[in-house]
Amino acid sequence: MVNVRPFDWIEQVTMELEPTYAVYGSYQVKHTNTMSWPSVIQVLEEKESLGEVLNGDSEQNWCSSCQKLNSERLQNSGMLTYNFYYQMYYDDLPLWAFIGKFEEGNWTDDGKGPKYFLFTHVQFDALYNGNQVIEIHAFSDPSHAIDVTEDVDVKVDFTYSVSWKRTATPYKNRMDRYSAASLLPILQKTHWFSFVNSIVIVILLMGLLTVLFMRHLKNDIRKWSIGDEDEEKEVGWKYIHGDVFRCPRNLPLFSAILGSGTQLLSMVLILFVLAFLGVFHPYSRGTLSSSILISYILTTVVAGYSSASFCSQYAETGWERSALLAGILFSGPFLLTAFFLNILAAYFNVTTALPLGTILLIFLIYTLVAIPLLVLGGVVGHRYKSDLQSFPVTKKCPREIPSLSWSVLRGGSTAIFMFSYCTYFYLKSNMSGILQAAFFFGYSACMCYAFFLMLGTVSFQASLLFVRRIYHAVKSE
Repeated sequence: MVNVRPFDWIEQVTMELEPTYAVYGSYQVKHTNTMSWPSVIQVLEEKESLGEVLNGDSEQNWCSSCQKLNSERLQNSGMLTYNFYYQMYYDDLPLWAFIGKFEEGNWTDDGKGPKYFLFTHVQFDALYNGNQVIEIHAFSDPSHAIDVTEDVDVKVDFTYSVSWKRTATPYKNRMDRYSAASLLPILQKTHWFSFVNSIVIVILLMGLLTVLFMRHLKNDIRKWSIGDEDEEKEVGWKYIHGDVFRCPRNLPLFSAILGSGTQLLSMVLILFVLAFLGVFHPYSRGTLSSSILISYILTTVVAGYSSASFCSQYAETGWERSALLAGILFSGPFLLTAFFLNILAAYFNVTTALPLGTILLIFLIYTLVAIPLLVLGGVVGHRYKSDLQSFPVTKKCPREIPSLSWSVLRGGSTAIFMFSYCTYFYLKSNMSGILQAAFFFGYSACMCYAFFLMLGTVSFQASLLFVRRIYHAVKSE
């Protein structure tokens, strides 16, 4: 069967620089000799996997009959003016074909005004090996096109034809063509000179700063180790060696940020490993969505362990609160955003809206799997602390040192720039409408928030490692 997405995608404009979200359904067309503008006689729902539901795919079995077209609707919707195309799936292989074409007045035979043509025939070329389909193409036949410029009653039969050819390509390699094709636009548009130039500049700056820091630190450590300086003459970072590892303020929240950031980093690492193993394909529907969900749920144990372990270094109590905050610090805002977008999608009647059964299933999975793993990680992190995680002894009388609030912003501020660029991208694109704006900014905010937690965690852990190394290298009383 052929998986056909509907023709009337008013908001589904596939253009360069324009992500799209409004999908109004997909259908399975039985092998008949006509394909018509959707006039549904019978619709049977097909069951999808969890990943396909999260991805917004909705499959239906349907039979159709011919129906009168509305030329004014075709022209006003922009489907012919902007070269809309529809996407189909045959045996999980994607294929595309144009709906019609638009000719300006200078290119028409009579030279009078623009003309709109609708393609009525699709040619399928299928390559097979044994009883498996290896490759398939779809072509809209320009010789079978009708003029729909005038708003007159037109009855059209949409037809298709299929040609079958043998191929020696094995079944396991049938997705290689799509993998290479999906990377081609990225490779063509990549500005390699600017990319390499930026990396070289970053490496040079890092090397220069590293050399300056190491030279200065080696001199200070050498003087302190041989006793050239008295305690009264100590200045700078050596002077606060007894206070630098003091317990930070808002310890549960800070520990939760580190735990949630570590969890997201672990999830990204798992996804990269799965991609390296070849689990993801460019058009494997739902695989990435389900992998993200499962990876996030399984890595909640990392969030519980990281937050409770860090919190327990400073206090014997409060690790429970930090583990709980780590479990909801990212999932809470994300679920609220997804809930709002789901209501909006249901209002516009698009397939992105999750059904109630899927929402309950995700809630049960999170309750029965994620929460126990979060508690398990918190208990293990509290009871089994490594000696490598212990901090040096602090002085009983703290010095008056000015505090720097929200130090996690030093690394996470990159996410603020990312969201600013997302706003710039939206203003430069052709996206419009409440639905597209809500989905774009909603998911962009969640993505930038995830980067904020991850980069904030990386910056703090790198700073902590650096500070521990320099203070362990000196001779302290």
